[in-house]
Amino acid sequence: HGLSVSKLRATINEYCGVSIYRDGFRVHPYGQKGDDWLNLDLRSRLNPSKNLANNQIVGSIRVSRGQNPSIVDRSTREGLVVNDQYQDLQYWFTEALNLLEGQRYDTKPRTDDVRSDSVLFGGLDLKDEIASAKKTLGLDHHISKMIVSADKRVRDEAERIREHLNRLLTLSGLGQMIDLVIHEIGAPLGKINRTVSILESKLLPFTSGLPETCHSPSADWVKDQVPHKINDIKAWSDQIFLLRNRLDPQTPAKRGRATSFDVREEIENTLDLFSTLIDRQAIKVSLDIPNNQLIARMSRASLGQIISNLVDNSLFWLTRHHGKGKGGLLSISLAQIDFGFSITISDDGPGVPLENREIIFDSYYTTKPSGMGLGLYISRMAIEPYGRLLYLDKCTLSGACFTAIFERGVGR
Repeated sequence: HGLSVSKLRATINEYCGVSIYRDGFRVHPYGQKGDDWLNLDLRSRLNPSKNLANNQIVGSIRVSRGQNPSIVDRSTREGLVVNDQYQDLQYWFTEALNLLEGQRYDTKPRTDDVRSDSVLFGGLDLKDEIASAKKTLGLDHHISKMIVSADKRVRDEAERIREHLNRLLTLSGLGQMIDLVIHEIGAPLGKINRTVSILESKLLPFTSGLPETCHSPSADWVKDQVPHKINDIKAWSDQIFLLRNRLDPQTPAKRGRATSFDVREEIENTLDLFSTLIDRQAIKVSLDIPNNQLIARMSRASLGQIISNLVDNSLFWLTRHHGKGKGGLLSISLAQIDFGFSITISDDGPGVPLENREIIFDSYYTTKPSGMGLGLYISRMAIEPYGRLLYLDKCTLSGACFTAIFERGVGR
């Protein structure tokens, strides 16, 4: 309608966001300026060339009480209760948006030449050579056409390199963020533990000393619930502590350090991290692990990263394949080989189509709605000093099957 690009951007920025309407009435605060309830900005930062940010979308979702009774208002009438149905709504919209983003990425024009950045890509610009060939040989000469074709390939490759660079810069900040979180979480975690110890020492003797004749709703609650609540807080604190320790080797300072450890223990620790998701999906996990210790000397963080990425992939596709909360099978086997060990992880999910079984290891290739396409790529890089990561065509289960072979540099 004759709007300039700057005016169009300003208009979209003013009305951006995804609103929710129920039976024709607006549900607040969804879609208000600055409300990113779908975490679209995070998705965009992780994959800026493809994913849309919150301020690039104007949209609405329409629901009804009759057809969506499980999507309920909060008691304050501000927003919706965050339950499974609310999360399904988020997931559904992200799935639909992912399809739209894929079509947009495939069809959007790429007229900007990244080689205009002379600092990084200036040496890849062939415009002078093209002009000289056209002037000397003519437009229709096969050498002129060959140089023009080569220039297009160089331009496309330069754009791909720029996208990789942008993503790597984003990931480099994540390592610093992990360092910061690990450092800063220690102090409040220590205070929580000390406070719980004080409450335990002061409250538990008091609650146990209340006379049997002391009955009231408050007294009964204190006697029945205080010990359980203290135990709950201690258990939650322990979970945070274990997660902090689990993340600690992932910091840049410690990521590559070689230590001696039991491989079986690392597999079990990784499964503990995913225990909530496994239980929620009702997945049956089968372990085929030797009874005797299998000691390796290598980067424990690298092994944990590989196992975590493979298990995370299986859980996602099992949920998608069977339906939320409807089970699935996950199999993990550990075997000792001549110079090390191998870990095979398989499931009864949809598997990987034959034509995709090589490109799944390429960086930024993903079919997940919010995936970055880095899990398998990073896993293959992490295993390179030690061996190989392969996709197997046949396995004990019908779905995906990966085997990680550690055959050198693992201290055996």
